[in-house]
Amino acid sequence: MHRMLPQERLAEKILFLTPFRGSVSSLKELEEMMLTCNLRYRAGKTGNDLRLALGKGSHHSPRKAFAKLTEELGKILIIKNWELACANFYFC
Repeated sequence: MHRMLPQERLAEKILFLTPFRGSVSSLKELEEMMLTCNLRYRAGKTGNDLRLALGKGSHHSPRKAFAKLTEELGKILIIKNWELACANFYFC
């Protein structure tokens, strides 16, 4: 099983929803996905920054979009609970 960082899991969820629905419907839905992936905003970052990251990561081929979106999400989101993140990464 491939181990993924929380930012990678969120990018995968976003990219999985995009082909079926066109885009993620709302900022509230994005923030709920952030919580399920154990992420929160970095200091000074907002939902607008999250929307901009989605725009930057969506204009590529699927593989490149995943890498670019993960990179952009890493700039604005951080892990909320490190103990949970380590447990999920090492024991899943």
